[in-house]
Amino acid sequence: MAKLKPKEKAYFAQFSTAAHAAQEATAAIAELGGATADRAAVAERLVALAEVSDAAYRSVLTTLRASFVTPFDRTEIQALSRGLAAVVRRLEAVAGLVHLLDPARMPDEFNAMAKLLVEAATATEDAVGKLRKLKGLKHHHERITQLAGEAEFHRRLMLVWLTSGEVDPLDAIEMRAISDEVGAAVGAFVDVADAVETVLITEG
Repeated sequence: MAKLKPKEKAYFAQFSTAAHAAQEATAAIAELGGATADRAAVAERLVALAEVSDAAYRSVLTTLRASFVTPFDRTEIQALSRGLAAVVRRLEAVAGLVHLLDPARMPDEFNAMAKLLVEAATATEDAVGKLRKLKGLKHHHERITQLAGEAEFHRRLMLVWLTSGEVDPLDAIEMRAISDEVGAAVGAFVDVADAVETVLITEG
């Protein structure tokens, strides 16, 4: 890749900012599994992180409008930055629901999915940091897909438990809503991995 110009460098800084916000957001989500978690504080933190990620997305769009030369295709830049922002917004929704619905406890399956989200965010932040040179990304999509499969397995286990008759119907409905948002967050990480894979294929 040719030597990067100042405006081109700005894209990577914005991608990194959004990816780091996603990493911090998943760490906050993982806290929700604890019995003494301050759910209101976590939800508030996620709102702030979503604002950071959205600001990075807006900055990317502003930079695109002012740029003639871009490090890779404009649609791929938009897809990647939009995907990163969507990840944090989905995680914000998870924290908001846990705070508002305030379930008595978070099931083990939620904790397992939260741990997988942290792993996905860590892998994503690492991948975004490698976009400049497009090296070390060969197995990123495969890794995220694997984590998504594991998360879906735990989500299905949760659904089995919620429909077993052991859970109060209202509690089951509320926890189903939370699990659906977690699943959507996992899907958002897959979307980002798709965007990274597209960049790798077209530019690598």
